[in-house]
Amino acid sequence: MTRKTRVILASLAALLFLILAPVLVLYSMGYRFGTEVKAVGMMYLRSVPKDANVYIDGKLFKKTTPTAITELKKGEYEIKVEKNGFSTWKKKLPVSPNVITEVRNIYLLPLSLTPKLITEHSITYYKISPSQEKIAYITEDEASRGIWILNLKDLSKTQVFSKTIYKNLEVPDTVEWSGDSKKILFLAEPESKNFKATSPKYFIIDIEKPTEFIDLSNFIPTTIIQELRWHPTDSNRIFYTTQNKREEVLGVFGLNLVTGETVQILSGDIISYAFSSNEIYFVKKKKVSSQTKMEFWKANLDGTNPHLILESLPPETDYQILLSQDKNVLLFTPSGKKLYLLNPFSDQLEILEDDEVTEAKWSPNGKYILYVKDNREFWVYNFDNKKSVFLKPGEEMRVAKYADPIQEIAWFSTSEHILFKINGEIKMIEVDPRGGINLNKITDCNSAQEFNVGKDGEVFYFVNATHDTEKLYEILLTEKEIIQDIIR
Repeated sequence: MTRKTRVILASLAALLFLILAPVLVLYSMGYRFGTEVKAVGMMYLRSVPKDANVYIDGKLFKKTTPTAITELKKGEYEIKVEKNGFSTWKKKLPVSPNVITEVRNIYLLPLSLTPKLITEHSITYYKISPSQEKIAYITEDEASRGIWILNLKDLSKTQVFSKTIYKNLEVPDTVEWSGDSKKILFLAEPESKNFKATSPKYFIIDIEKPTEFIDLSNFIPTTIIQELRWHPTDSNRIFYTTQNKREEVLGVFGLNLVTGETVQILSGDIISYAFSSNEIYFVKKKKVSSQTKMEFWKANLDGTNPHLILESLPPETDYQILLSQDKNVLLFTPSGKKLYLLNPFSDQLEILEDDEVTEAKWSPNGKYILYVKDNREFWVYNFDNKKSVFLKPGEEMRVAKYADPIQEIAWFSTSEHILFKINGEIKMIEVDPRGGINLNKITDCNSAQEFNVGKDGEVFYFVNATHDTEKLYEILLTEKEIIQDIIR
């Protein structure tokens, strides 16, 4: 090839690039070329379960979810997503030129949500283990009174506390699981005042060795023990607070169950504390002259390297510390009904809501905050979800308001759906308000006990009353292998 030929070919390639490059760029931006240039938009839909049919203004689209619908003219479209055997999802969504309208959290519930009884005992309390593979429950049935462990893999049961073994103690009201799901902690009241141990006792039971229980009174000299918490990563260590006779908290202590060693972690009048995997956060009451101050601190789990975050909190005495998975902080005061957010950049406390807040929760992904006002309406605040297509970071919105009290509320595992109980029904509602909100009933429920979502959101647990007895049920919400498609 001669030099002249190479120059001609190079010139033609450069010319072709100059012609095609703008065309490709404009095409990628949503422009289409015919007799006239027009701008179009696009829609992307993803659902659980996948392979659901999509209807656009009543017409069946050629592809199932997840799918991209391209070359849509500007306007509003009625979108319906449905699959045989599942609930239908509907919205009216706008399409704008050069914009992708995304809906990634379409959740279709099975139409046959049939409750399955998973234990014949009457339940007064239950709690799912952190591994979500076991349930500890308490029954008052005469023949089987005590604490039982239910294995969710095969529904086998083991009794770990019974009146036969602990004859002088009442059946506990609640239990707390250790982080590794191997032990439970509970408070047992004396059955009678005539019983020599007139104070309540805390016990720890290894569920694999239920007869080898630990009586914490053998390790902790004082009887005024409160706020017992498991160490987040070590089931051989617990935290607790103690009080003097004037009901002043003397600090937070740590107990090593193997060595029996007790160490003071924090000193002072600690009114509330919570911890992450490696830090402990606490509200401390401090008297300065005749005034009482509330301070907010954090330290390492062993109490070292204490750091004062806020020198002066609003004068409430019942702060609850709520930590997200990324260690962002909410402070909630049930008596004051106020919700505060700690700004992670300035370490300043900001009022998120100061009017009739009755409950607050971080979403599973730590990006949203759910809070309830006056037990009748619930709101969502976008703390840090920059990918949200319906609510900008720093903005809030009311999801729903009801005339009757909301009996219970919780995030679903998607972090974009909420479960709540009202008027004897448990429902699921989506957070995305664009084009209307989809609301579905899960089940009837006439018990005041809490409901729970199992591992990865595939199973739902609740207590229902039949013939004056409250029993534990489960409902399969979806298949385990497909729930991961929607969790972000």
